[in-house]
Amino acid sequence: MPGAKNPGRAEIGNWLIAIPRDARNSDAAMDFLLWATSADQMKRSAGRGNPPTRKSVFSDPQLIAQFPAYPAQLRSLEGSRPRPRTPLWNEIENAFGIYLSKANSGELSAEDAMNQANTELKRIMSRK
Repeated sequence: MPGAKNPGRAEIGNWLIAIPRDARNSDAAMDFLLWATSADQMKRSAGRGNPPTRKSVFSDPQLIAQFPAYPAQLRSLEGSRPRPRTPLWNEIENAFGIYLSKANSGELSAEDAMNQANTELKRIMSRK
């Protein structure tokens, strides 16, 4: 995200997986989670276009050849911060995404798109 007073930083959400306390097959579930999050499975998944969650996958030479932006993405993630926590996040993210897309497509200038996004975000936040 751009920063007005400080350098911009990437924002991240969270991808969480867990096993419910009362799960009937918790041992099998744990085995599955360990398998699914292994470096090999993460690499296979990334090769199909899914964003990696392991640092080693971002550094894999085969994947870097396929996805040259991985080193920059990893640097961005290493300096990232969690996104704001609010029950309005889905609405905020959607509104921001619409105006970002309008700027990327040339429908609006970057300045106009961000000004309109800011107006929309203020409207959303005023309902809190």
